Amino acid sequence: MANERAVRWLKSIFISLLVFVFFSFYLYLRREVYNLGIANKAFGSAAAVVAGITLLIGPVSRRLPQLGKYLAYRRPLGILAFLTGLIHVTISLFFIPERFNIPFFLNQWPATITGLVAIGIWLYLTTISRNDSVKHMGGSTWVMLQQRGGHIAFLLVFLHLVFLKYAGWIEWFQGKTQKTPYLANPGYPPASLFVFLVMVGIIGYRVYLAIVKKHEIPPKTDV
Repeated sequence: MANERAVRWLKSIFISLLVFVFFSFYLYLRREVYNLGIANKAFGSAAAVVAGITLLIGPVSRRLPQLGKYLAYRRPLGILAFLTGLIHVTISLFFIPERFNIPFFLNQWPATITGLVAIGIWLYLTTISRNDSVKHMGGSTWVMLQQRGGHIAFLLVFLHLVFLKYAGWIEWFQGKTQKTPYLANPGYPPASLFVFLVMVGIIGYRVYLAIVKKHEIPPKTDV
């Protein structure tokens, strides 16, 4: 059992690192520079994508039972999404004052609030992810909190992304993004746009499943 748990954690760490490296590499290609600010963007992107993976594992495994073995990966991936997001928040709050300062947070207050509330929810879900919390709360209550909390946090991260980045997306689509010493290839799409598309796809799929479930005809029972 311990070996299986260790393998799940190692694979989950590998997946999280892979997502982080992908966004780091793409951001480097677009900017031709790599620093703490770029790494911070990659941490934020990885947190959103890894959290989205945890929301997909359940419904996909129900559609494809042969993938049911991956249900056990939701916990480590969820915790890693929180830790990656926490790194992103910590760097943004304390380590890049020339970019993220009080005037910035006040001006971008919708993005600030949604991001902080999301990380707060993830923190709570992480603290109750232990087996003793399941026993204390009861299985049904624990599952309900994890599911609803995970969905709400993911939607808040989505709003955080949109509030923070939509102006830049519009500028890029209009061809107004200019080359600067920190942006060597403005023609490349913003990395945040890929995160947005991934999140829209996940949200759309979850909404589709909810609609299908609502309209499913319950099986008839013999009286």
